[in-house]
Amino acid sequence: MITDSINSPTITGEDIFGKEAFRKLCDVHAVDIVHPDMGTSGGILETKRIGDYAEETDIAMKMHFAGTPVSFMANVHCAAATQNFLALEMPTQCVDNPWWPKLVKMVGEQPLYTKGFANVPSDAPGLGVELNEEELKNIFTRRIRAILPRHLTGMPNAPMTGCGVKPYLDKSSCSLRNRISSGYRFL
Repeated sequence: MITDSINSPTITGEDIFGKEAFRKLCDVHAVDIVHPDMGTSGGILETKRIGDYAEETDIAMKMHFAGTPVSFMANVHCAAATQNFLALEMPTQCVDNPWWPKLVKMVGEQPLYTKGFANVPSDAPGLGVELNEEELKNIFTRRIRAILPRHLTGMPNAPMTGCGVKPYLDKSSCSLRNRISSGYRFL
């Protein structure tokens, strides 16, 4: 087995769904670290189950993540509740973009993260965040301007300065707004 033959830790799992698939890896110690992505492994509870089962077989868990601040906080809560958790992988495009943390408002006193460490909200209900609707509208508007031709939106095309989606359309283009809105999702 590769894991037994090399000195470097082996890791896999960001595209694997469900505890049963991870169980097969853990039972034969095919990896040193399981690496579920909560968005594709089955959600918060299933990811927690994966981590708990891996712990029973002396395998650590590192979590893969690429998404919104809301899903980030869901990952943070899952990680905080899992004893064998090592790290939450986070793409630099999230923290390097000044608009990314502004997509949500923290309910408690802490920011999303401090000096590279995620803060687990202990003074707020739920995930500890609320959507920042105004910022979402601003980002969506910039995105729509960048990708749709002027004749569809009535707006001049503008360089893309942000990511995300929200139509900046008046009432006369309601059907276009519905088509656009149903085609893009944040969460």
